Amino acid sequence: MTPDADAIEEIAAEWIARRHGGLSPDDEAELHRWLSADPRHKKIFAEYESGWAAFQRPLRAGGAGVILGELEARERRRTHRRRICTMTTMGLAAAAAIALVFFSSRPRFGQLQVPPIPPTVALRPDLRTLPDGSVVELNAGAEITPAFTAKIRGVRLLRGTAFFTIAKDAAHPFVVTTGGIEVRAVGTAFAVRAEQKRVDVVVTEGRVAVQRVAPSDSDASSVPIAAEAIYLSAGRAAAVPANPSFSVPWEAKPLTDREAAAELAWRGRRLEFDGTPLSSAVELFNRQNGVKLLIADPSIRSLQITGIFWTDDPDGFVRLLERGLNLKAERSAATITLRGL
Repeated sequence: MTPDADAIEEIAAEWIARRHGGLSPDDEAELHRWLSADPRHKKIFAEYESGWAAFQRPLRAGGAGVILGELEARERRRTHRRRICTMTTMGLAAAAAIALVFFSSRPRFGQLQVPPIPPTVALRPDLRTLPDGSVVELNAGAEITPAFTAKIRGVRLLRGTAFFTIAKDAAHPFVVTTGGIEVRAVGTAFAVRAEQKRVDVVVTEGRVAVQRVAPSDSDASSVPIAAEAIYLSAGRAAAVPANPSFSVPWEAKPLTDREAAAELAWRGRRLEFDGTPLSSAVELFNRQNGVKLLIADPSIRSLQITGIFWTDDPDGFVRLLERGLNLKAERSAATITLRGL
């Protein structure tokens, strides 16, 4: 049976959320297979991808309520209505990854009981400070190995996406290697994404040199095997094929503000919950914001939440609680009080 547009949109939205959370090489290959299977897949995926960047500014500026209202109205116009948690998964994950899905810990009558899964919480991106004072932001699934020597401040990116803010030190260049590609800088800021078939580099500040090198397991300083490096300045990017054949051209290209926002949207500070009690989620939000969340009804403290949320948008988080878990929120200038209906 040929999937309808609604089904394709839902799958595309899930891929957008997964991609900006970090894909493994196998996931990336599966995504490319899905995109190639039907021209409609690429079209709808591209629409959702461009929408991701468009929604960043209103969400970060506190406009989550407007977006939620528009998405809710769109759902009402659909022939087949879906539950609000499905709408959250499809619409919001594609728009701005405010949340993926909610689950209530209250069992339904006759529901099979399964052993509870230990709740987990992660603050993304993962920030790490290197010995020289440089800061690395790691997307979900990313992994690095520092390889500093007397001459080189080296880092090997083993997988995933990382953003580097480099401490200035002209005597010791900062070198990131991954997949036989070397990115060299002195004091700048840039992102590197290691994928199965290519390495993506995006520069936001300063200038870096990108060059193919002979892979080395010992340290990040390898022998260049390309005739020349290409140089990327702020606002430019390059996608370097992992295939060592130089018959495939690769060069720097400029990025629009919209494209740059989409590439780096994952850097927004967010909380990832997996079976986390509402009481714990509220405590973490309160650490990040001036507006405090209060739980007035003890019966809702143990409700479990699974999803991804911007840390600086407590009101958007609460709106999803109201819709997804049927909670009531009472707002004042400094607090938002949560109660069960």
